[in-house]
Amino acid sequence: EHRFAPHDTPDRHLPELTLGPRPTRTVAALARTLGQPAADAIAALPLETPATIPSPIGLHHVRVVARTRPPTPPLSALRPQALEHWRTERRAALHRAALDALRQRFAITLVVAPPAPDSREASR
Repeated sequence: EHRFAPHDTPDRHLPELTLGPRPTRTVAALARTLGQPAADAIAALPLETPATIPSPIGLHHVRVVARTRPPTPPLSALRPQALEHWRTERRAALHRAALDALRQRFAITLVVAPPAPDSREASR
């Protein structure tokens, strides 16, 4: 029987990754550290259920104690991105409208050119 003190490992020669007693991590941050499969496995855990999750850097004993939503950023922080998105959409709509107007004014006929003669045949 082996008993380990908190934060003690049986492999003392290996460094231990300790995030603290109640670390807060996003799934994206976990994926960067532990890999996407481990992050997805942790994200799927029910609350307060301990589990051992493998990753490329070892086994991790984890327990999800809470899930929170990220804070909503203030409108002033979102305004530049929203404005650029609106401008891009507006430009695309105006471009489509201009092309539609041109299509209505002019008849479009596609003419397929005959294949070019083979250069060997042209030199004969």
